[in-house]
Amino acid sequence: MELPEITLQHLKHPANQVIGILLGAIEKNMRRAHRLLLRQTHAITADNAPATHPEALHDFRVEVRRLRVWLQQSRDLVHTRRRARRQLRAIAQGSNAARDREVMLDLLAQIEPIAPNQNREPTQLPPELTALLRQPVRALRPRSGKQRRLCFGPWLAHRLGDALDLTKTCFDGDEVCLHEARIHIKHMRYLMEPLAQLPAAAAALNLLKSLQTTLGDLHDLHVLRPNVSPWICAQLSLQLDGIVMNPGAKTRLIQQNFNHARDQLIRAIDWQGTHYQAALKSWFNQSDEQRQALDTHLGQVMQMLTSASHA
Repeated sequence: MELPEITLQHLKHPANQVIGILLGAIEKNMRRAHRLLLRQTHAITADNAPATHPEALHDFRVEVRRLRVWLQQSRDLVHTRRRARRQLRAIAQGSNAARDREVMLDLLAQIEPIAPNQNREPTQLPPELTALLRQPVRALRPRSGKQRRLCFGPWLAHRLGDALDLTKTCFDGDEVCLHEARIHIKHMRYLMEPLAQLPAAAAALNLLKSLQTTLGDLHDLHVLRPNVSPWICAQLSLQLDGIVMNPGAKTRLIQQNFNHARDQLIRAIDWQGTHYQAALKSWFNQSDEQRQALDTHLGQVMQMLTSASHA
């Protein structure tokens, strides 16, 4: 990821100008990640070659999310092409299932012997997603709106403050609320990334990254439970297809496969329940401390953004 380095002087510049520069750089990063994913997808499809970038889909989705966050937060100041925004939304939604499958297989690989031999190399993407990715990515062509002059520093401080308030209200909620907190944290992180070289920003970014990882792991464990049964059933179906097509299929062999699938399901559910409850308990034990840390670090950043524009 390459982003323009925002200095203290940039905080005094008109917000729409600085945002326009950032959008151009983020869009460029997204296109680079898109090309890399396309090359890998073509190699896997045409040549059955091993993936040289196992995280290509994840990296591309991160760039799309980063770009969409900036587009959403700056829509009152910078105008972009509607068709380009709609395409980005379609890509984000259309790639959810493929990425969720990668995450699920990573978790299942930790449950011996549920999926001990699962290859982390990504498989062929679904045809619908492949067709979507092969469409030319439309240009955003950002342009300034007609809003009143507003400095970048105060504008960003206001956006961070709103996201911080929303985040803290979710810290003590259920899993759905915690997932919302993670989304707000992710938005704050993307908004702050260009500030990495400014005072106080580095510590705040490290905190946001840590919180995003913690809540992300918790969410992955939560969504694993309803997906375990369909995955094991799909594997069982494949095994049974191979057995029943044999005219000499043995009833005992069929029963063994059913018993194996049952044992796998019980083991997976037990593993998920144990790890999820432990992660949830760990989170609630530290949530008050993390809320205070967020207030401190984000408060320092917002004060810097506001005061620098008046210096």
